[in-house]
Amino acid sequence: MAKSKKNEAAQAAKKVEETLPAVVTPKTGAIAALPAHLQEDAGVGLEDMQQFIRPARVKVIQKTASDLLLEDFRVGDLVLMPNKVVVAEIAADERGRSKEEGAPFFFVPLFFYAEWLTVNPFQMRTSLPMIRDRTIDPNSQLRAKCNNQNLWYEACPENPEFKIRNVEALNFVCLILHNEQLENIPVILSFQRGEHRTGTMFLSSIKMRKAAIFGNVFQAHSQYRPDAGKGDWYGIEVENPSEESGVSPFVLEPEQYAKFKAMHAELKAAHEKGLILADYEDETEEAEVGDSKGEF
Repeated sequence: MAKSKKNEAAQAAKKVEETLPAVVTPKTGAIAALPAHLQEDAGVGLEDMQQFIRPARVKVIQKTASDLLLEDFRVGDLVLMPNKVVVAEIAADERGRSKEEGAPFFFVPLFFYAEWLTVNPFQMRTSLPMIRDRTIDPNSQLRAKCNNQNLWYEACPENPEFKIRNVEALNFVCLILHNEQLENIPVILSFQRGEHRTGTMFLSSIKMRKAAIFGNVFQAHSQYRPDAGKGDWYGIEVENPSEESGVSPFVLEPEQYAKFKAMHAELKAAHEKGLILADYEDETEEAEVGDSKGEF
């Protein structure tokens, strides 16, 4: 019985993974074909990996990003990680600084889930991993801490001088539309810390439409968040498609809707078995840098 469930989970994950390209070229997003000499052994050694789904994540480039990222991208750019593919760029003003609002992109939310994290202090990064603990169990003690503002910070056991941080992440697995290179790649939009409220507002917008989550189309762009006592940063603003875009707020093609419905079911099955792994190690590290400087 356990073997059967494992096979079902692997098959569900494989169906989603099959939409991922073999090779994505950084920055340009161009998908390269698998070289002929590799095709004969395609998939060898990946059998046990197929049961896990690790979607790429849409990242907002912050001023606290690594020097390597800041060499290639502008603060406020939306970039697919870890592939480093541009999702939507932000233009520069006359002084060469990033404008307050980036270019829009359109997407369909396929599946939503929350995850609760304990993040180690940035000051301990050389001896401790950034993510200390994580769970998707809604009945966990960690979730209770994340939902209690008085328990967001606790003394770090290894060094009580610093604080660990309990964080709720609101994660949406999505498909980007109107982009030939990216529209078949499941990606994660994650909202936490200073962007948590944006995530809750996005949830409300989905509920108000009353359609199935995978039947909706939204527009998003990077947005400057001015200093509010905690520093400034760029977040992701989600809204209904603008009238001038000509994009419907709903999925209109029945075949496309059926495809998204099937992907939702596959993602749900994988999530129930804890097989969706969101990778936001760099995001939590940057947020910790922001916290240490009074930002985020």
